[in-house]
Amino acid sequence: RLANTQDNWYRAGQATYFTSKATNQEASLGQEFDLSYWHTFKEKFKMELGWGYFHPGAYLTKSSSANANGVGAFQGTQGTNSNGFGDSSQTIAQEWAYVMGSVKF
Repeated sequence: RLANTQDNWYRAGQATYFTSKATNQEASLGQEFDLSYWHTFKEKFKMELGWGYFHPGAYLTKSSSANANGVGAFQGTQGTNSNGFGDSSQTIAQEWAYVMGSVKF
């Protein structure tokens, strides 16, 4: 969620990811669901599998034009954009998976 309806969506480093419009009345960015499984082999090697799904909230689904930072719209007509949410013919729900291994020294 946004802190309030006039707040912006920020990246991990606190740079603005998406700028709210002055007319914004929504604060819900969406919901995320993550699953992960890990297994340790021979006390030194760990393997992890993960899957995640993000469903957009009202703030993202109602934002339909490019923002002040030039980042493409979530549902606009700009095609694939720099925020990674796909093109305008798709919903902005996101799904991802990963495999990770680690070795203990």
